[in-house]
Amino acid sequence: MKNYSVDIYKGDILKNEFLYNSIKKLITPYYEDTTAILKREIQHCTCLYYIKNNEGVLAFFMTNWETLAGKPSVYLGLTSVDEKYQDKKLINLLYLRFIEDGYLFKERNNISPVFYLTTATPLIYYFIQKWSDKHAPDFNGNYTPENKKIAMAYCKEHNINVAKNNPFVLKNVAPQTRYSVKERKRIKDAIKATNFKLFENLGIDEENGDRLFMITSLPEKEVFLKIQHKYQKLIAALNYVS
Repeated sequence: MKNYSVDIYKGDILKNEFLYNSIKKLITPYYEDTTAILKREIQHCTCLYYIKNNEGVLAFFMTNWETLAGKPSVYLGLTSVDEKYQDKKLINLLYLRFIEDGYLFKERNNISPVFYLTTATPLIYYFIQKWSDKHAPDFNGNYTPENKKIAMAYCKEHNINVAKNNPFVLKNVAPQTRYSVKERKRIKDAIKATNFKLFENLGIDEENGDRLFMITSLPEKEVFLKIQHKYQKLIAALNYVS
């Protein structure tokens, strides 16, 4: 891969017309209507990792550094990739770059940030668990009291009613955000191929606007280096700009 770069934009994405339009273009095939999710994510996120070449932006990953339950935290926000590049694993390169910033924060502050996200797709769940085994809930829906405290803090902050005393199940929080027909089929195929039952067991239905709240952490350095090595040829061809 040549003439590709990983760039980082910090600030109000609405003020950058090129990036805003690029993001909207990339997510359009994946959603019935991008209006609600774009508004929600851009209001929340202040840091954007993205890969571009002479064709434009090929993939992006939004984040926001904040505090949750009194802990330094990072919201892992909207992520997408150009359909033509789905098989290139570009999101992995963006996450590698983000994790570097996570390690730097830990080194400077002597504390690891909590990562959290909401999702309605097992594709994201599997992506996250690949990086760290310290994620919640696990495949059986279990979580620690400390993880529950963080999830409860999120629900309180966002005025979300806790379903059945399980703050990881977010009911009807995104009613205006539905995946496209094509993306729903991709998700159903992934569920069938992996026998993924977590969403079904917890009663999470994307079509009703339900989401899973998920917590994860910095990966162990050994895991990070292993994944980094796997993608070293792609990394070598990229220019890292911060």
